Amino acid sequence: MPPDLAKKVTNYIAALALEAGGAVDRDRPPPGDPTSGHARISIHIPGEPVILEYTVHHDVRAIRIPVVVWID
Repeated sequence: MPPDLAKKVTNYIAALALEAGGAVDRDRPPPGDPTSGHARISIHIPGEPVILEYTVHHDVRAIRIPVVVWID
């Protein structure tokens, strides 16, 4: 992944964590589309060839990103 794209992805993940955390604190769904099993949430980074899948962990107040797909 090119360095400029990596920086954009990193900044997006930081903003996503804040947005997802705020949604969960307000009992709203986090941003993105739930996958078929609803364990993961899929989201496309607007304007970039990157898709993330993440999980929300209420007990430790965190999100985890097990999948990053960069479409080159």
